[in-house]
Amino acid sequence: MKRLLTLVVVLIATIGGSQAQIFYKVSGNGLQKPSYILGTLHLAPNDYVEKIEGVNQAMESVEQCCWEVSLSEMISKMSEIQQLPQKMNFLPEGVSIRDLLTEEQAWQVDRLIKKVVGEEEDDEATIPLFGMENLSPIGLFNSVQILYITNNLPGYKPNQSMDVQLMLKAKAKELDIVGLESVEDQLSIMDFSQMPYEEQVAELMMLVENWETFTTETNALVEAYYAHDIDGLTRIIESVEDSRVMSGPVDYNELFVNRNLRWMEKIPQIMSEKSTFFIMGAGHLVTESGILNQLKKLGYTVESME
Repeated sequence: MKRLLTLVVVLIATIGGSQAQIFYKVSGNGLQKPSYILGTLHLAPNDYVEKIEGVNQAMESVEQCCWEVSLSEMISKMSEIQQLPQKMNFLPEGVSIRDLLTEEQAWQVDRLIKKVVGEEEDDEATIPLFGMENLSPIGLFNSVQILYITNNLPGYKPNQSMDVQLMLKAKAKELDIVGLESVEDQLSIMDFSQMPYEEQVAELMMLVENWETFTTETNALVEAYYAHDIDGLTRIIESVEDSRVMSGPVDYNELFVNRNLRWMEKIPQIMSEKSTFFIMGAGHLVTESGILNQLKKLGYTVESME
């Protein structure tokens, strides 16, 4: 079974952090004006942006912003983006989650969900997974994590994240918003609907059986972001590939290493044409294959803005 990543680690791909630093200026190597790179975390609330000194001034100085995917493409292909969760998380008509899990597995998942939402675990009171019959094993895998995030991470509001706030700022300043990859590129990384059900079940039960380790590692990831701790964050990201607990629906090398290499084919050209405010995460910034290290190797000067 190939190494996969949990939903939380996918979100960590959008974390920023570095030795009490999450915000960088890139200059030199022939650039006429500096560009900037900010690490973000989808789990962070919108007001966290205002706590990062220098963001507003940097946005005022640049000619464009660069996300993973351009704003215009996200809008034009929104229907494709919205179809992916339905395709991944739900079973086809006529198939039930009860057909895929043993009775004991169903009870284990049911008890964990009750634990996460704070309900009493009464084996005799309900049918296991009642109301969730149409979810796929990976749909349950994602749902349990979302429940944990919603109930345990302070300030989490899915529609009021710091990414949304940054997008609003860019639009208010009438900046062009370009992208490093296409919607199709991003969806191909996230689409695990073709994963065999037996592999989905194995990933789900690995999460259930190691829940305490999962929550500990998840909390450590989030704490590393808020502490802007590059050493801690780098250690966690580097350990993810070998972690049996932090496993889920995205291949580690594809999410981090290969995407970084593809992005670095575009970033120098983007910066040379227009001064740019890049928005990406420490999952992409840190480690040997990270964007910051690759920029330094090319001769750019990378300086913390904090």
